[in-house]
Amino acid sequence: MARLSEARHFYLKSMKRTLVLLLISLALFSCKTRNTFRTYEMAEQEFRSTLTAHDTLAVLALGANFMDALKYGNLDVELQDLCVLYGDTLYKVSDKSLDMLRDRFTGAPVTDYSLASMSFSTPGNNDLSYRYVMSGTVGSGPAFKLMFNPVKVGENWYLTLKDGSMSSLDKSPTAQVHPHSPAPKPVVLHSK
Repeated sequence: MARLSEARHFYLKSMKRTLVLLLISLALFSCKTRNTFRTYEMAEQEFRSTLTAHDTLAVLALGANFMDALKYGNLDVELQDLCVLYGDTLYKVSDKSLDMLRDRFTGAPVTDYSLASMSFSTPGNNDLSYRYVMSGTVGSGPAFKLMFNPVKVGENWYLTLKDGSMSSLDKSPTAQVHPHSPAPKPVVLHSK
């Protein structure tokens, strides 16, 4: 009977040690994850601090090339370079989508355009906006708007079209990403 009591005492003592070690491990892990949590605002500040004049020129060149293609009719080359951002992965536009985009853009010829705005947020969420008209020149009158989302992967910029579900500085503050929401994942290129 004494042996059974000693065994029980040893077992309880071992369980207490294991429980204490587990609690200490969890506490250390939670402290570590708290220190590595990054907000959207932090990601924006970090990304913007890495940008140079080269980045601005690269994005402007991508946009101007696409808009010139709309204006002068060389759209196939620019459409081939267009990408789609899905989550945190950048894909080439599918053949079916290329046909739909070609029909959309060739059905409405651009006669003139001007840069409306450009802003940088994160590698996967930026604004590049153009005003364009289908007759005459762009002035202060009515015009259409085309919004791009330039995406940076590594040192390279890729052009995507901005859709209504993406955050943009053009949207109301309540429709934008909250600054304290989690930072986005890094954007990666899809590889087949």
